[in-house]
Amino acid sequence: MSVFESRVEELNPSCDPGLNQERPRTRRASPLGVFLLLLGTVGLGSVFQSYLLSKTATVVPRRLVATYNEDPELIWETIPSSNSDKLIWVACYDSKQCARLMVPLDYADPDGPKAGIAMVKVPSKVSADSAEYRGPILFNPGGPGGSGVSTVNARGELFQRVLGDDYDMVGFDPRYASTSCLPECQCGTNSVCRGVGRTTPQVVVFPDDAESTAWDLGVRGDQLPSNASLGPIARIHARSALYGALAQERTISASPYVSTALVSRDMLSIVRAHGFEKLQYWGFS
Repeated sequence: MSVFESRVEELNPSCDPGLNQERPRTRRASPLGVFLLLLGTVGLGSVFQSYLLSKTATVVPRRLVATYNEDPELIWETIPSSNSDKLIWVACYDSKQCARLMVPLDYADPDGPKAGIAMVKVPSKVSADSAEYRGPILFNPGGPGGSGVSTVNARGELFQRVLGDDYDMVGFDPRYASTSCLPECQCGTNSVCRGVGRTTPQVVVFPDDAESTAWDLGVRGDQLPSNASLGPIARIHARSALYGALAQERTISASPYVSTALVSRDMLSIVRAHGFEKLQYWGFS
């Protein structure tokens, strides 16, 4: 049993053994049984947990793992840092440009620690010095925690075709967008897969693949079974409580600076670094 499973058991509110027994089978299904039948599937992941964990002894730091649709040679920490006076763009991906804008971690303390906002740009077809240049349009795919870098990297040219080639298409990763699911993750089951790894610092609950795999296997094992017993509900409640406790104790230095208001300030900082005052924005959800 992993350390996570031990703590789940400690937090499990189910003290009555009767809660873990199957409900009597009747000719007429109860409303709770129908609800759980629709919602649940039999989870088999815990059966293989010991075997699979033996294959994950190597600890891989999150921020060095290549993300979906990304050039594996591109390590964002190596991109030069830009300040609000001048953006330093470097060639990246196929025909795009990338930059990292340093902004205050806490805007009430502008001289304090910084956050590095990762950006990708599909450049305007006209020069930024031209009277026809209309500035940047920022993109955010929502989520929350979705990657604007991935969005513009994949679809920036299509956006420009719709909006006009006199705009820059700029995607950015919101600060701490580190719980965004990648296609290989089970986003409906485990939304704590690998982090985006571009904007820094991150809020990361599980710092390496070994812990993430252990947690994921436990989640899969706790999926609601179709026999509609109440025991799994108590375990899912306990697991949710544990995840909240882990997040609080492991991200206490960074999580106070995660908010919609701060991301909005970051967007204004991006716009002003382009030499504009008004925000042009296309958000999704």
